[in-house]
Amino acid sequence: MFTDTMTLTEMQKEVGKDYDPLFRRIYHFQDETRRFFLKSKTFPVYKVINWKSYVTNNEWTVILLVREKKYVNEPAVVPFAKYQSYGMGVVYMQPITDKSFFVINYTPHFFRRYHERYIIPQNYNITDTGKRIEHFFVNNSIPSYDFSPAKNNFIGYYNQGIIFGEHTDDRTALKAKTFVSRTMLYNDQASTDDEISFIRQEVANSPDYLRDRNQFWGAERYGKQSLHREF
Repeated sequence: MFTDTMTLTEMQKEVGKDYDPLFRRIYHFQDETRRFFLKSKTFPVYKVINWKSYVTNNEWTVILLVREKKYVNEPAVVPFAKYQSYGMGVVYMQPITDKSFFVINYTPHFFRRYHERYIIPQNYNITDTGKRIEHFFVNNSIPSYDFSPAKNNFIGYYNQGIIFGEHTDDRTALKAKTFVSRTMLYNDQASTDDEISFIRQEVANSPDYLRDRNQFWGAERYGKQSLHREF
């Protein structure tokens, strides 16, 4: 079972134990929801299931998400498992190849910051932590990752904001430690927040930003997005 004391490598091993049974359940879930998506008139649309692993006792949530009608036959798959540690954290997994996968540990601190810096300023009435986590996954696409910061740190550019954290040497596992909304990244009033100031400086000095600034969020300066995959 996932615990807050696990390293990223240990979390990867734990995901590996659940990989086969989890995806057998996901394939059934896809069959069960096929008609639902085909009959949908409005998009984006999604379905959620919860599944407890009989191997590890990890409790997985799986979101099948269709953003546009042309993707009704191939919904995006978003699997993640929650764990408790002075708040709720999440281990997200994305397959890369058969038996190969990518892991992100979104820490409890990350989701507290997401609540403070995005949910509350947007006046969303989402009081349940689980629903906030679901809202995050449904409303963000895969970020561009910048691994240029020192000390195994990374920057992730999501639709709703900037993520900062650390990664393993082979970059197959990330630890998302904190979140800053796009609005706060530009807000001078937020400049007194040391964490926001630090992330703003990391982004401004990023080779990705300096080299590819024209590809970033429309008229805004920081971050770029890709809508081809989820997370």
